[in-house]
Amino acid sequence: MIRYREKIDSFMQWFEKEHGTMEALMEKNEFRVAGELLLPQMEKVLPGFSFRLIKLAQPGQYGLELVTTLDSVKRLLAVFFCERLPESLRNQWQFYPGHPALKQNWEKDGVCYRAESLRLVAMVQKKQRRIALFFEKNEHLAGLNEQDCFMILYVLLTEQLGEAAVEAYIGPIQFLDRFNRLRLRGQPRIALTELQSWLMKQCRLHGWPQPEASLLVAHPYVRRPAHSRDRIEGVSLCPELLDPSSQEARAALQQIQAVEAGLFSAVLSCPKGSRPADRKRQLEPVEKQIDALLKQGGGQIIHSAVARDRGMLEFLVIDPAVLKRIQDWASGQPQLDILEIR
Repeated sequence: MIRYREKIDSFMQWFEKEHGTMEALMEKNEFRVAGELLLPQMEKVLPGFSFRLIKLAQPGQYGLELVTTLDSVKRLLAVFFCERLPESLRNQWQFYPGHPALKQNWEKDGVCYRAESLRLVAMVQKKQRRIALFFEKNEHLAGLNEQDCFMILYVLLTEQLGEAAVEAYIGPIQFLDRFNRLRLRGQPRIALTELQSWLMKQCRLHGWPQPEASLLVAHPYVRRPAHSRDRIEGVSLCPELLDPSSQEARAALQQIQAVEAGLFSAVLSCPKGSRPADRKRQLEPVEKQIDALLKQGGGQIIHSAVARDRGMLEFLVIDPAVLKRIQDWASGQPQLDILEIR
C-alpha cells in the first residue's frame, strides 16, 4: 500500500497545531523534552530516522534536521518530507533533509576549532566536477594525528557549506606540506568562511547546480551486462539500488516499504539489435511523461538506463493517485510495462 504522502500530510497537520509547544520548550533549551514530544509522530511517518531540533541564528526561527547519513534513499525520502512543510510555517521553521550550513564552530576536548582561523587553497577539478582543498595547519591542528585533523575539517566544512554541498562538490582534501606549497606557489589563500561564496561563484561559472539544488543530482554509471538486470549504462540518483541482490539494496527497499512508498519499473521493449543510442531516443518520451506526472507531487525517477533490448526507468512514488495516472497512461503505450519492485 502506498500511503507515504498521506502520512506526511497527517504529520504536517499535527505539526501546525503543536509547533508552538515545541518552540516554547526550545526557547527554554529543553530540547530533549521537545524531541520526546516529536519522536512518536516522526516514527509514524519516517520510522527509524534520526532527527535534531535546532534554533536558527534569527530569533524566533527553528529547524528540524533529518539525519540521513549520506544514504541516498533516505535522503530522497527526507526531501519529499521536507518539501511538504506548510507555507504557514515557513517564516518560523525550516526542515532540512541533511545538515544545513549553520556556520557554527566546533568544540572538542575543550578546544574550540574556528572556521575563520583556517586558510586554504581551493582548486577546481573540471572533469570530476569537484573541488580539491589544500589546508594550512594552524596551531590547533598542528599537534593532532591525521585522522583527527580530517575529522575536524569535515565537521567544519559541513558547518560552512552544508552536508549536501560537501557531498556533491568537495573532492580530495590535503594539507599544504612542503611539496604542495611548492606546487601551489602563487595560488591565493582564502579563509574557510569564504569557501561557500567561492563555491557558488564556481557553480555559476561552470554551469553546475547550486549547492542547495545538489540534493537530487543523478550521476552516470556503466554496468557490465551480466549485472543488475543487464543494464548497460544509465544515470542514477540512488546507487544503492543498482544491484538488487546487494545488502544495501535490500536495506533501501525495506526503508521504502517502511514509509509505505512504492518502487516501480517502467520497461520499454526495443527492437533486438538496436543501438544503445536508438534505445535512449525511444526511452526519452517515456521518461519525459512519467517525470511530468511525478512532478505533480507524487515521486521521483531514480534510475534511467538502457539494456540489451530495452530501456528502463525506475521511480519512487509516494501518492497512489499519481501511480494510477502513470499506469493509465502506460496502458495505451505499446511495448511499455509498469512493474512493481519488491
